[in-house]
Amino acid sequence: MFSPIVAAVVAALASPSPSPTPVPQIAHVVTSDRGLESAAHTARTTYIVTAAQIARNGDRTVADAISEIPGVNVVRYGAFGAATTVGIRGSSSQQILVLVDGLPTAGRQIDDVNLEQLPVSGIDRIEVVEGGGSTLYGSGSIGGVINIITAPQPSRSTATLATGSFDEQTYQVQTPYLTFQRTYATNDYSVANAPNRQNAQAGLTAWSARYTHSIGAIDITLSGNIADAIAGVPGELGFFSPTSEQSSVNRDVRLNLEHAGARSTTSLELGDSSQDLSYTCNTPVDPN
Repeated sequence: MFSPIVAAVVAALASPSPSPTPVPQIAHVVTSDRGLESAAHTARTTYIVTAAQIARNGDRTVADAISEIPGVNVVRYGAFGAATTVGIRGSSSQQILVLVDGLPTAGRQIDDVNLEQLPVSGIDRIEVVEGGGSTLYGSGSIGGVINIITAPQPSRSTATLATGSFDEQTYQVQTPYLTFQRTYATNDYSVANAPNRQNAQAGLTAWSARYTHSIGAIDITLSGNIADAIAGVPGELGFFSPTSEQSSVNRDVRLNLEHAGARSTTSLELGDSSQDLSYTCNTPVDPN
């Protein structure tokens, strides 16, 4: 009489409980504690902007890419190409360290890293660490760290064309070893009771290269980039200058040697950066 109940109990006991659904692997970061770790276990708040997000949003520069991160304040002093400052949680741009693949980028020597002059071509992701990082990176990072991580060599070549207001155009070409980006905008606009604003053009031309080779158990990566930014300086209304122009050329080169052992990884990274700043004014016009 009890056999059906016993059978039901046995069947229930024999039925395996459903296994939990695997949790997708959380993205790993390298900036917060200067080592590979899960983004969920970092000692300080870390935000990640991926290449897919950059492409989806149509970002042209690093300043564009990080502008929507909570706690990050991007201040622009004009249209594309104008000077841009970045603050994190109330800190100034001089208190933020900007890195490329873990090394200080060009312009850091004079506290003049203009993120509007850093293109997004060749970027894998951007890690933004909010909060002081002076223990690991020195006094220049008490406001936070922005680490621009370049992409590994892609398996195929791609090309992108975009256009926008103020006659803005962006061209991007990416190959397995070389990437190129060119963004240009006239930035001309009408002014009430005055001619159109002129000599406000801005351009950004950038090349980046990356080569990886293995010798035995050692991986060698040589990478570098150069960015040439120009911007017209028309002056204030009433003090128009048709030829004033400022330019900045930033160069970075990096060499990384890495040996992966059974339980540890040893790496050596060398780098160098330089920045050239110039200002020209051929025919200034001062009606006063």
